[in-house]
Amino acid sequence: GIRVSELADLRMEDINLKERLIDVIRKGNKEDSVWITPIALNDLEKYMEIRDNKYAPGKELQNVFLSKYKHTAQPLSVRAIQDIVEKYTKAFGKKMSPHKLRHTLANKLYMEEKDSLQVMQQLGHTSQDTALLYTQLGETTIKDSLGRIGKNK
Repeated sequence: GIRVSELADLRMEDINLKERLIDVIRKGNKEDSVWITPIALNDLEKYMEIRDNKYAPGKELQNVFLSKYKHTAQPLSVRAIQDIVEKYTKAFGKKMSPHKLRHTLANKLYMEEKDSLQVMQQLGHTSQDTALLYTQLGETTIKDSLGRIGKNK
């Protein structure tokens, strides 16, 4: 649920794999901690196992996500992350942006518990109204809900 800029700025010391938490700097330079989903944690652990061998970043380069340019490790830019997400989501049949993935996570989190405060906290919003923008229900969800009205009486 983090913003693409927060992902690009993520540093090695910001990750606590044991607790499934990452520390991020939100808009307005606010520090926050965000939970990592078990699936994302698994992928992150696999990436971190190969990171040093693949990119050889040295101790000075602490950004988590890297690329190599002219045999030199560099932090991935926001634009590079956007391109990667669009490329691989398109390959799976549904081109998406990092922001759309954030929106999707927020929606799924809301659908799981119907708790907009959880969504607000995970996304780093200060207003519940802003978090609610991410919880729009799809047409099939509304249709299914309407179809259940009155059935269990």
